[in-house]
Amino acid sequence: MPLRPLKSIGSLVTNQMTKGLHRIARSVGAKKQYLRSFTERYEQLFAPYRERTLTILELGVGGYKNPSSGGGSLRMWAEFFPNAQIVGVDIAEKQLQLPHNVALHQGSQTDVEFLVDLAATYSGFDIVIDDASHVTEKTIISFETLWPFARLFYVIEDLHMAKAAGTADYFQYIGANFDTPHMCIMAKDGE
Repeated sequence: MPLRPLKSIGSLVTNQMTKGLHRIARSVGAKKQYLRSFTERYEQLFAPYRERTLTILELGVGGYKNPSSGGGSLRMWAEFFPNAQIVGVDIAEKQLQLPHNVALHQGSQTDVEFLVDLAATYSGFDIVIDDASHVTEKTIISFETLWPFARLFYVIEDLHMAKAAGTADYFQYIGANFDTPHMCIMAKDGE
């Protein structure tokens, strides 16, 4: 599981572009808008890939058990990455109106067979974003299962909300990068 620290990207994008993702987040109701450091960091990190044909997986759709609630981040990614296939996974059943380039699957982030089958269905993922349970054991299971299928980046959000001690410790131990206090970003070699 080779990890390497991200090189400092600095300001890859203009202030106007940074506002672009934040505006998208606000316009689609993505909760990421409330923590501006998320949208700014994502803009810096993902701007070079914006027009590419990618497959992006987000674990955790939001809205908890309400079937018609959530999906803001999926809408945000669909607009930001117009040529990408966005894949959302949630443990709860969801009945959402989503853009044409978003596919939604019901499953658990701890169901290894489900995750492996999902990765095989999409031939892996360019970017994986874990915004699911925020429970250490569950986060580690999904990471250890999906890391081999991630081609560019693996992001774990909301480490400050981890419901069990040790999430940050585990990812620091394996060499992950914490360039904001709220997210852990791992890049595959070459990125």
